[in-house]
Amino acid sequence: MGLNLLTEVEEKKSTLRVIIHSFFVVPFLIAAFAVLVYGLTRLITYDGRDVYDLLTQIRTGSQSQRWQSAVDLSKFLQNPDLIPSGDRFISEMNLAYREAKHDDPRVRQYLTLAMGKTDRKEFVPILLKDLPTSFGDNQLTLIHALGLLRDERATGPLMELADAPNARTRLEVIISLGNISSNKAVPVMEKALHDNEPNVRWDAAIGLAKMGNNSGSDLLLNLMTRDYLKRYDEVDLEERTETILIAIQAASYLNDVRLYNKIRELSQNDPVLKVRDEAQKALDLLL
Repeated sequence: MGLNLLTEVEEKKSTLRVIIHSFFVVPFLIAAFAVLVYGLTRLITYDGRDVYDLLTQIRTGSQSQRWQSAVDLSKFLQNPDLIPSGDRFISEMNLAYREAKHDDPRVRQYLTLAMGKTDRKEFVPILLKDLPTSFGDNQLTLIHALGLLRDERATGPLMELADAPNARTRLEVIISLGNISSNKAVPVMEKALHDNEPNVRWDAAIGLAKMGNNSGSDLLLNLMTRDYLKRYDEVDLEERTETILIAIQAASYLNDVRLYNKIRELSQNDPVLKVRDEAQKALDLLL
């Protein structure tokens, strides 16, 4: 399991779903399901456990209790209001993380994800320390968490992995660099525009656009073109629509006449109302 929570079905999914996940679905779900956080919290804390109870269980419980408590902690910390302040939280999280080094890999992976969800920059050093010697799902989880934390200290170490032989690693690196949005990463992300893996190219274009860089404009134009998306037989109509929405959002960061004209065309002619509405919102921002 571990990062398989994020990746185990990727090979069977559409090649576009990573874009949908990284740029559109995650922010959308955070907003759309915010009203469910309270209910989720009640489920997790039904037995009265808090963060420190879960951390204790992670360190001292049985094997199944340890990784399940790490899962619960990761869910628990989705609610910013439940993230403790102060040094005790940082210290106990770091202790649990260190002690999980030789435990079930899922324990450390879920702890890593939990750290990423806290927005606490104090976790960056301990995660960066493990990045060079990590591999497989552990490495992917670290990359993902560092992207969530959006700390520029992670830019250099992540850039060193941008040419990894594994496409999934390169993709996670590009997504995280896009989240961090450091100008130092621009050359690496521009290089990724020519990666042999479509997902890497597309997420590089999206990440650069979010940084105000139009190097990936041609790719964004493609992603707003239904005929281009139809080349991917495994991409259904709904996925095409979501991908176009993502590209519109990314293009709205740029002052590019070609993108503007394409968005205007979508606002008038796309067969899907949601796309026309999103395009009109983008035009309002660009005017």
